[in-house]
Amino acid sequence: MAIEVPDIGMRLKPDLFPTVQIIYRDMCNLRPGERVLIIADARAPDYLIATFHGIAMMMGGDVAVIEGPPPRGGATYQPSATWSPMIAAASREADLIIDFAVGYADFIVEAVKRGARVFSPGDGIALPYTDDVLIRTILHTDIHAIRRRADRIAALFSDASM
Repeated sequence: MAIEVPDIGMRLKPDLFPTVQIIYRDMCNLRPGERVLIIADARAPDYLIATFHGIAMMMGGDVAVIEGPPPRGGATYQPSATWSPMIAAASREADLIIDFAVGYADFIVEAVKRGARVFSPGDGIALPYTDDVLIRTILHTDIHAIRRRADRIAALFSDASM
């Protein structure tokens, strides 16, 4: 079952709501009062941005959304891309960045270095399908089992002598 979203003709899937809650709670460790920056560009569907925005607010996040044009001077995920200095400035205040547009940029690297968390669900090309991908890969997946298995694999690498 899907809900018709007025004005944009997209179909919002109710499964997106619990999926985004899992992302925030179990993957991003969002805590009440943390500053969440959602970065998007003109390619991101409005309902996707609104869902991430609304769920973060519902969970007690202090949320800001910046939507700008696609990057100047290069394709998304390229070091040559030039992003608005306003986005870079906002990223310095965020505890968690939900990135629908940037991918690689120096300000994202700096955010991670200072301890911010970044969740990048996809770039502009795939954004019309991001909700389907997130629902299919996260909603009915035991991410805690995946984490335990990853920890065991990491321990094998750490313990290896060659």
